Amino acid sequence: AAESDGRGFMLTNDEPMAVACEAAVAELPRKLESMRRLTVGNPGQQELLGELAVLIARKQAQLRASADLHRQGVVETVQQVEFTREGSALTDVIHQRCDAWEAEERARLSEHTARSEAAANAMTWLVATGGVLVISTALFGFFAIRRVWFARQQTDVRLREQAELLDKARDAIIVRDLNQRITYWNKSSERLYGWTA
Repeated sequence: AAESDGRGFMLTNDEPMAVACEAAVAELPRKLESMRRLTVGNPGQQELLGELAVLIARKQAQLRASADLHRQGVVETVQQVEFTREGSALTDVIHQRCDAWEAEERARLSEHTARSEAAANAMTWLVATGGVLVISTALFGFFAIRRVWFARQQTDVRLREQAELLDKARDAIIVRDLNQRITYWNKSSERLYGWTA
């Protein structure tokens, strides 16, 4: 923008274009500093920005010198032509450095994107695997508890059936645990001793 406004001023003698050129030139250091902060962890980018800063400073000086010559009325001199040739060559070098900076930044962005995608894929795999493990564990737990519950039900049924058989016996049957506590006695024991179970 600075160079376009500077050339526009030289072609049209329109002072607002010169003001716009100066404003664009004054903005360049802030933009460079912003780029420097964004690439603080990248020595290659920092080096390119250093080169760009030097080239841009030279370009700023050329633009100011060209504008001053134009204001003085020195329009078609050899010096003005030299500034134009040198300015064009310098602009080409600045564009090359900017292209190199952008290419490296795009490469880093692609690399960062690939790492982020790989991390996201790994996280997705972990979440999916974790989900499958949780569901598998829950199902295993459910079926294990169910099996124990059914086994307990069957044991209770068998114990009731055995207790019914013992109750039909005419002999007194008493069951004691290892501490000699009575845990069961049948109907015949109740009749014999007069106590209910």
